Amino acid sequence: MRHLHISSFALALGALAGCSSDDATQLFTPVGQIQPEGTGRASFAIASDAVEIVSVEYRVMRDASQVLSGEASAPAPGAAIEVTLDLPSGDGYRVALTALSADGRACSGESEPFDIVAGAVAFVHVVLVCGAEPEEHGQAHVTAEVVDPPAAGACDGLGAGCHAVDGGSELAHECHELGHAGDAAACAERRAECIDVCGSAQCTALASLCHEVDPGSGPLHACHQLGHAGDASACFARGAECQELCSRAHAQPVVIQFEARVGDAPLGCGQSYAGVGTPPSRISLQDLRVFVHDVELVTASGERVPVELDTRAPFQAFGTALLDFENATGDCLSGDAATNTQLTGSAPPGDYTGVAFVVGVPESLNHADPALAPAPLGAGGMSWGWLAGYKFLRAEIGSDAGTAGIHLGSAGCSGDAGQGSISCSRSNRPEVVLAEFAPATDRVILDVASLFAESDLSAPAACHSAGAPCAAPFARLGLDLATGASTGAQSVFRVVH
Repeated sequence: MRHLHISSFALALGALAGCSSDDATQLFTPVGQIQPEGTGRASFAIASDAVEIVSVEYRVMRDASQVLSGEASAPAPGAAIEVTLDLPSGDGYRVALTALSADGRACSGESEPFDIVAGAVAFVHVVLVCGAEPEEHGQAHVTAEVVDPPAAGACDGLGAGCHAVDGGSELAHECHELGHAGDAAACAERRAECIDVCGSAQCTALASLCHEVDPGSGPLHACHQLGHAGDASACFARGAECQELCSRAHAQPVVIQFEARVGDAPLGCGQSYAGVGTPPSRISLQDLRVFVHDVELVTASGERVPVELDTRAPFQAFGTALLDFENATGDCLSGDAATNTQLTGSAPPGDYTGVAFVVGVPESLNHADPALAPAPLGAGGMSWGWLAGYKFLRAEIGSDAGTAGIHLGSAGCSGDAGQGSISCSRSNRPEVVLAEFAPATDRVILDVASLFAESDLSAPAACHSAGAPCAAPFARLGLDLATGASTGAQSVFRVVH
């Protein structure tokens, strides 16, 4: 019988499960959006490198009563199973999980009682024991956070509840505007009417939207049934949540290809390139890795649609991806042989003409202990530690004068990592928006020649996110060196068709 020991750590805005063995089955729950009715949204993903999990049944109990239950299946072989739950703050909760492996084994376990307290993060450990010899044990970590909102007002929820159906009728539009205007007296006078109008429209929309993706059980089925039941108040209360859930089920696969170049030449380890920098110098690659998050596709009208990134070890997790262009050959000695030149995820069907993303690690994940973080956050050489956080971009090149490069990360950081109170005066997360991009055929180019175009490579120079050596590459990345704000005027990334 083998036991796998898994450690965990808390963040200011979320939590991660970190594994000391590749055989671990792990469960991760980031802090979700806070719901206006006083419930917290908890999302979790269950996956394993040792046992292929194909489905999971979950039960949430409070004291002796079952609060909710459901089941979910892996969207594809080996993919993580993701579930979103809404739980009110309170005490005496327990989570019971039963997962089914591809070889027919049942892996089950139940947590100790835990509380969901307003403004706090709770860690819950679940040991999943898989039947049949040899027994394999893993631990799962669940975190949840609930923030109690102020007492409900007459306008609360009208804006959000009527947003999705604005355009269905003149009255629905009036109710949408009324909710956002915040006139309590006017909202109180028309609240019942608006709930009935917008709720009825939500029911109609859900009955149609959720029909094709209803698997016959679980949350999608419940949303489909909610729409057909026609209860305007119930649809108003859960309509936005169900529309998001069913819309995500309609989502189509997205693959965004990246390529590293020096001007027009493909960039690779073990090669040299002339004419880079000011004055022109000959360079060779030593390292090129970059974190990205908040990936979006852009429509012709300018609307940005989020791409939900897959959980794809070791390069994608928790909405963050690591692009890795080095392969540990030639002068590339900082990383390893594995490379990653694409982002994979899903988005609603649509006609997309652009792509956008942010270079960096989200602030909610940025100040964790990298020694305990799972991939890609545990990548070697991509962190300065708890306080300063991750190196969002690590670009190192060799020249006749020595090594030059940029390690981009947040700067001016202070606080206590253990208390989750770190703040950084300069975020240093450039936002990249690229037009005329077709996801199915085009590639995003990361041009090292452009990154160092205005850098003096005739002497060793290193930019560590502050100081004079950073002025030129920051400008190329579209960052204000003094404030750390994104200017939008980057020239390092471009599109090729």
